[in-house]
Amino acid sequence: MKRSAIVLLVAAVGLLSLAGCGEFQQRTAEMGERVERAEEAAVQNTGRLLELERRVSDLEAALDTLQTRSGVANDAP
Repeated sequence: MKRSAIVLLVAAVGLLSLAGCGEFQQRTAEMGERVERAEEAAVQNTGRLLELERRVSDLEAALDTLQTRSGVANDAP
């Protein structure tokens, strides 16, 4: 009787351990997906920032050209 109780206890602990591992694997997979989405968003945001910097540079150049044509000195450093 004692042996069967110990065997059942060991089996129950084993099953609970396996169930916990499955949950851990699922959480790990979810975190991996989140990381991938975050990386994709970072790449997109970097591209947007670079495009905005280019547009600002273009606008600054156009403003400088307009100020030069109108004879207004550019006070910006």
